[in-house]
Amino acid sequence: MLFLSNDCKEYRLEGRLVGHKNTINCLAVSCNGNMLASGGSDGMRICDLKRRVQLPTPRQTPAIQNTADPVTCACWITRQEATRETLCYGTGLGFICIWQQQGQGLEDFNAKVSRRIGMGKEIMCLTYDHSGDNSRIASETRDRRVQVWTFDFKGLLIPIFSIELSTTVPRTVNFNRTAGRNLLVFGMYDGKIHTLRGSDSTVIATNKAGPMIGHAVVDAPQTLFLIDNVMNGFSLHRLEDGACIRTYNTNPVKTFPKQVVFGEQATLVVGGSDTGTIHIFDKNEGALKQVLQHADKG
Repeated sequence: MLFLSNDCKEYRLEGRLVGHKNTINCLAVSCNGNMLASGGSDGMRICDLKRRVQLPTPRQTPAIQNTADPVTCACWITRQEATRETLCYGTGLGFICIWQQQGQGLEDFNAKVSRRIGMGKEIMCLTYDHSGDNSRIASETRDRRVQVWTFDFKGLLIPIFSIELSTTVPRTVNFNRTAGRNLLVFGMYDGKIHTLRGSDSTVIATNKAGPMIGHAVVDAPQTLFLIDNVMNGFSLHRLEDGACIRTYNTNPVKTFPKQVVFGEQATLVVGGSDTGTIHIFDKNEGALKQVLQHADKG
C-alpha cells in the first residue's frame, strides 16, 4: 500500500497486505476507498483497507472452486444510494461472479451470481455503468466476444446483446457516458478502438491507437485515454481520433501487458513494469516523477 506524503509530495510505503500465495492478476479498489479486491491464480480476496484485514469470502459452487481457474479481472459496481458494495469478477474459464456485502457489520459477502458465459473462454475485462435504476455490466472474452447485461442487484443477470468482433481480441472495455450508453472496445493485438452502439452492438466508429494495446483507461471527461503500448512504455491519446499526444518511456525488458491508470485528478500517469517497479509520470510534461520498488522482479 502506498500513500502521498503531504511533506514531500511523494509516495512512500505505508504497509504490506498478505493474502495470495501465487500470482496476482488484477486489483480493484472500491469507489469509497475502503475495499481492495485482488484476484489471482489462487482465487479472489477482499481486504478492508481501513482495518487492513482480509474479509471472509463466500462459499462457491464446485465449478467456481476449481483451483485451475484463475481470476483474471474485477470491478466494483457502485450506486450512490447504495450502502452495500458489490464486486464483479471474471475467470480464465469464462465464469462471471458477483458478490454483495451482507450482514449487520457488512463484513460478509454473499455470492449473488456464479455462471459461465459464452463458450467458456477467458474473460479479459469487465466494466459497469449505472444510470437511474438500471445497471449494465459489459464483459469481453478472448474469443472476440463482447456481451452486455442488465443487473438488478437481486441476483438476475439479463443479457442485452452479444457480438463477436471480426478480428479484434478485446483487451479493455469502457461505457461512453451518454444517453445511448455506447461501448468503447480496445483491441489487444490490432490496437483498434471500436465504438459499439449501446442499443444493438453495431460498430459505429473505429480508430487505431498503435500496433498493440496491453491495457487502456479513459479519463473522467472521456476526452483522453492512456494505453500500455507494449513497445516502449505508456502513451496518451485523444479519444476522438486515437491520435497520440505524448509517450512515457519505461524501457521495458519484456513485452508483457502492464496496467496503467490516471492518478491525482488525472495529473499523473501511473503504471507497472516487468522489473518490479511502479513508474509515476507527470501527465502534461511527460517527466518521470518517481519510481517505486514493489517487488524484486516481475
